[in-house]
Amino acid sequence: MDEFEKKLCDEDLKKKLIGIAMYRTKNLEEANDLVQQTYEKALKNRDSFKGEKIDPWVVTILKNLFIDSTRKKKMEPIDDSTPEPVALGDQEMELLERDAEYCFKQLSTLERNIIVCKRRGETYQELALVWEITAGNARVMYHRAKISFIECLEGEVAYEA
Repeated sequence: MDEFEKKLCDEDLKKKLIGIAMYRTKNLEEANDLVQQTYEKALKNRDSFKGEKIDPWVVTILKNLFIDSTRKKKMEPIDDSTPEPVALGDQEMELLERDAEYCFKQLSTLERNIIVCKRRGETYQELALVWEITAGNARVMYHRAKISFIECLEGEVAYEA
C-alpha cells in the first residue's frame, strides 16, 4: 500500500466523508454508496491529485458526485416503470388527518397561531405588528413551526385514540 492509499484509507477521512454524505443525502444507504463512489473515483483519478492534503480533494469529489446524482434524478424522464400516484382511501385519509391533528396539537400555542395566520394569507409584516417582533423574526418562527410539524409527521406518530 503506497502513501496515497494510506492517506485515502485513513479512518478519520472515512468518518468525515460519511458525515458529509449523511448530511447531504439524509439516508445512510445512499451516503454509503456516495462514499464508495468517491473512493472509486479518487483511486481512478489518483494521478490528478497534487498536494499534501488529500482530505479537501476527496471531499470535493464527494460533493461533485452528490451534485451530479441530484441533477440526474431531476432530469430522469417519467416512463412506464414510474409508479403512478396512488389515491388515498377513506381509511388512509382518516389516519393522515388524525396524524396531522395530533402533530398540530404538539406545537406550542404560538407555533399553531403563526401557522394558522400564514395559512389565512397574512404577511410577515402583519404578524410582526401583532406580536411586536420583526418581520424576519416572524419568518423564522413560521419556518421553525413548519419544520416541527413536518418532523412530527415524518416520525412515528403515537397518539391517544
